[in-house]
Amino acid sequence: MEQAKAGQEAASAIAEQAENGARSQEISAAKDQWQKALAASKLAEKTYQRVDNLFEDGVVSEQKRDEAYT
Repeated sequence: MEQAKAGQEAASAIAEQAENGARSQEISAAKDQWQKALAASKLAEKTYQRVDNLFEDGVVSEQKRDEAYT
């Protein structure tokens, strides 16, 4: 999940840079990258929530929950 957030932050920085004077192609590419990072972040969050619920139910180990978090 942290990796997805870092990717989202990097993509946001690129999108901001693109909005401040980049060519339209660069702007479009940065927005696409940002949207992909946002989708990955949402998926990582959902995955973690699912694994955390399984951990709370005693189905998966703490290790698996930790792996889902990173």
